Amino acid sequence: MFTRLRNGRFAAKAGWCGALIAGVFLMGGCAGDSMMSGAAPISRTELDALHSASSGAQKPSFERQGDVLAFKIAWEAPDVVRAPLKFWDGLPHLQAKINGHDVWLVPDTGSQISVLEAETALRCGVRTIPEESAHIRLLGTSGVESALAGIPDRTSIGNWSWSNLPCVVRTHRSPGVPKSFFSRGEPFNILGMAAMHTMCSYVTFDYRRSEIVFGFRQLFLATGGSSSGPMTLDGGLPIVQAACQGRRWPLLLDTGSAAPVELNRALGERLHLHGTALPYRAMQVGLGGEYARPAELSVAGFSDFVFAGRVFPRTIVMIVPDQSKIGDGLLTNFRFTLDFQRKVIWLDPADARTRPVTSL
Repeated sequence: MFTRLRNGRFAAKAGWCGALIAGVFLMGGCAGDSMMSGAAPISRTELDALHSASSGAQKPSFERQGDVLAFKIAWEAPDVVRAPLKFWDGLPHLQAKINGHDVWLVPDTGSQISVLEAETALRCGVRTIPEESAHIRLLGTSGVESALAGIPDRTSIGNWSWSNLPCVVRTHRSPGVPKSFFSRGEPFNILGMAAMHTMCSYVTFDYRRSEIVFGFRQLFLATGGSSSGPMTLDGGLPIVQAACQGRRWPLLLDTGSAAPVELNRALGERLHLHGTALPYRAMQVGLGGEYARPAELSVAGFSDFVFAGRVFPRTIVMIVPDQSKIGDGLLTNFRFTLDFQRKVIWLDPADARTRPVTSL
């Protein structure tokens, strides 16, 4: 099995609060105060240590095919792997091992690739690829930042393990949510879609049971009462269909966002939400950039929001500058499955607060 990285610009996303290489990736942001703050570079000592990790005796294994780096991935797993989820800062976290070290990862369907903070990569001894071979740029909430390509020797979640799958190693540090009762104040590391859809046949986020289920080599078996909707993969990211007020539109399904629904300004205007939207004091903290600017967020509401064959009444909507998405705030009490083989999202079972779709 191969994964390929193209030189140039990729997009990596960071979720609320908060495929590879040689390009720009897309990440997202969070809410807190009244300004959006950019990331600051890591220390010179840390950066030098990351660069020195590219000169070790054991080199990452890849083939150069023009401007693409091709990596042969080795992995093994039983048919099903289950892992408990913990929720911090409104986002799901699971425990993994990277090169034998315990690491908390956010399983983020809004991120094309896995992302490690510099301190995590250094602690786990992650090898990097010289910048002349893989020039990485992260496109995030606060702008664009440079990064490095990293190759963990071995990553595992329970009995699922893999090697030679590239990740992004950040060379900047975002201003995080201060450590408090509601925040762990620890590195924000991401399990991206490249790992999930490359190896898994489906992934189930069971938020009611605080569990994530990874399925391999088999079809997902939906239970009675499940509803579903179409799903496509755009750049490896899951795009689903939503509807309201007789209109349909695509949204990113983003488990790295703690908001219920986020709509960009253009879509908010088409749905005539600006007349009822209220200003919202918040700070989006995400990847990319070294500057600050007003967040310019506002909040509105839908009376009936349709998604995956269910109607969600009284749904909170945030009007944001960037990508439209569905986040964990809408899905907290559900079990939902990304079915990569059928290209379907399943919602199971129906929550008492929703009802089946009868008409739009």
